[in-house]
Amino acid sequence: NGTKGQTVKFRAIPFQDDSDWPARPQWGGTSGASGTGSQISVTFDKDEPATQTVTAEVCEIVETGTVKVQKVAVNFSDDPVRTGFLIPAASNTITTTFTATVTPHDKTGDVEFSKEDPDGRLSEFTVVSRDPNTGMVAFRIKAQKESAVEEGDVTIKAKLGRSEIGETKVVVIVANAVGTPHDERDSDVAPKNLALDSTTSPAAPVPQGKVVLVTTWTQWLTIQVVDQFNKPLDNLYKGADVFETNDINQDLTADGTYQDPVGLVQRKTFDPIVDKGSPEHIAWLNAPTQMMSGVVGTQNIRVVVGGHRLKPGIVGRRVRVLRPNRIQIIWPN
Repeated sequence: NGTKGQTVKFRAIPFQDDSDWPARPQWGGTSGASGTGSQISVTFDKDEPATQTVTAEVCEIVETGTVKVQKVAVNFSDDPVRTGFLIPAASNTITTTFTATVTPHDKTGDVEFSKEDPDGRLSEFTVVSRDPNTGMVAFRIKAQKESAVEEGDVTIKAKLGRSEIGETKVVVIVANAVGTPHDERDSDVAPKNLALDSTTSPAAPVPQGKVVLVTTWTQWLTIQVVDQFNKPLDNLYKGADVFETNDINQDLTADGTYQDPVGLVQRKTFDPIVDKGSPEHIAWLNAPTQMMSGVVGTQNIRVVVGGHRLKPGIVGRRVRVLRPNRIQIIWPN
């Protein structure tokens, strides 16, 4: 018996070991063996027939050997394998794992795996483990450069001997743009007194240990982020930080969206910046809310998700403040 891709040596032996050949053996058979000489190496790289022959002919005498060729198959868990990366690259960047199953299982250790990555999109490709009892091979990859085609432009190949017996593609996905359709609103919003700092959402840049006292009228918009192929981001980037110029303390969800607090933020009229946890801070949260008196206008905001700048980000979004408590949000067509 043999396996596809395996190379086997055959030797023709005279009937009498100490005798010479009257002529050089001529090799042939359905295996594709060819050539002359007392021995030959044959690589079984054809699927059919299942039983293949190797023949040696000397002076019209033909001896035939048969080999039952067992096909070795490799099936990958994902095709394509999807991965991504954060900027800046760090130890907590996106790590993607996937598997392949080798059949029959006892050939797991004989299969070689490699990557074809001419543009250097992956920073790591590691065969983590092999289990000859189940045929399972586990892999780990990390990326550093986005893919140019949706089908994937990195190839993971499985080879047995000289034969390729399986492959899968890898596509590197990145956060690319704010997607459409946009979330628009036009409704009354209950005002609320808040104390904002760099850790709240909405956030405010204030000195450490301080908060700014505000009244807010907030519409919470769902912002869809799409990849470079204009498809919604999936759970690859779940938990990635979202910045709208500054950190808005919102993370990307498993369906590639984030919550954006949009509306009017109106500072307390007198002494709005106080110590965090102070009596003024605590009292403000239960004080009467202010009357709406501000304006917002058109917003053009730089958006960054997982270190990737979105192009476009938020462009031309109009926020209208309509007294007494109405917030209207309109995106350009």
